[in-house]
Amino acid sequence: GYRFNNSIERGRQPYAIKNVATAFGLVGLCASVYFYSLYAVKQEDYSDVPMPAMP
Repeated sequence: GYRFNNSIERGRQPYAIKNVATAFGLVGLCASVYFYSLYAVKQEDYSDVPMPAMP
């Protein structure tokens, strides 16, 4: 079976900081796109769209 032993941990150690930095970068990018999209949509008030007359 698969066991997490010291040799695996030593092999992964050089990549740990890079992986965490990449994860924070990707999460930050996704969050910034999401919040920018919310901001861009929220400022639209549709004042240039004519409303039809009520029946």
